Amino acid sequence: MMSGVMHSVDMAVDACRHGPLLPARPDGLLRCKAVSKDVLGNKTKRVWRVRTSATHDQVEEMKEFVEEAQKNILELNKSRLRALEDANNERHRRLTTESKFSELEARLADMESENNLLRTRLSALDKNLQLSQSSNGSTEKDAAGSGSSTAAEGTITLKYSTAWDRAYVHYNADGKGWTKSPGLPMEPGEGRMKTLSIRANTIEFVVNDGGQSWDHPNPYSENPGNYRLGEPGVYLLKSGVLKKQ
Repeated sequence: MMSGVMHSVDMAVDACRHGPLLPARPDGLLRCKAVSKDVLGNKTKRVWRVRTSATHDQVEEMKEFVEEAQKNILELNKSRLRALEDANNERHRRLTTESKFSELEARLADMESENNLLRTRLSALDKNLQLSQSSNGSTEKDAAGSGSSTAAEGTITLKYSTAWDRAYVHYNADGKGWTKSPGLPMEPGEGRMKTLSIRANTIEFVVNDGGQSWDHPNPYSENPGNYRLGEPGVYLLKSGVLKKQ
């Protein structure tokens, strides 16, 4: 009986070697179809089923496939997280750049405003310088043209003690009319002293810083008035007190 079974197995294996394979079964049996002869010599078709070791190999291969797929999924997730991080960093960098650009625009606007203010002040200084040169030129011409006029006309030198960076004298000399505001700039002297010399016998004047600050006698009265000098000489104006030196 055992020899008959072994003979059948050998026939099945030989048939599977030479016959067509059928689809594998879930139970791990390898199926093949072969044509054989029975003891009477009649051809019969039989389906042989031979258990092989393919099931274990397939399981191992499937495990490897699953592990590889899991690794790929993990790498894909890591790549996705890196991409999200890069996108967030780029967004933060763009927002930072836009904020810095807005700050630069504001600083440029402030610088432009300061530049315009400086231009205005320089223009005013240039006009005052031209006025001073014109006044000095006219005085010198008058002096050269008439000796008697030179002898009659004196010089008033005004010294002014102030904490202002700049000081201007707005005056009316000998009743000939007022200078254009803010007046003639005073020259810086020692310490806080400013000085200006004017060819005149009498002057009426006030002092300012070229802006909104003005120095009048009696500044807190309703009519503060103007400083007045009735003869040539050197005068010191300090803390609202005008004295001849």
